Amino acid sequence: MAVLYPRRVYWKEYCSSYYWVSTYKLAYMGHIMPMPDMSEWPMNCDLERQIMPPPYVRGIGRPKKARTRGADEEVNPNKQIGLCSKCKQPGHNSKTCKGLPAAKR
Repeated sequence: MAVLYPRRVYWKEYCSSYYWVSTYKLAYMGHIMPMPDMSEWPMNCDLERQIMPPPYVRGIGRPKKARTRGADEEVNPNKQIGLCSKCKQPGHNSKTCKGLPAAKR
């Protein structure tokens, strides 16, 4: 939309009607009735029937060593990071190293 402003182009030609405020208001125009009190809920005839979770099915093959962590999860601060054997820097190995070798002691 910011690109269209300097060109003096009408923005509704490039925007779907689903994103207009008027369409949003039409979608939520109806009444939403509140839930009655729990004491007024209709009683279910199948009270003796209990819903159970689905059966657990083990996957084939060797189980994972650990679960895959999400991108938003913190990194373990106690985990040891490997160093490159050429330049002694973390984050890569000697095969992918692009730096100079570290000075010998």
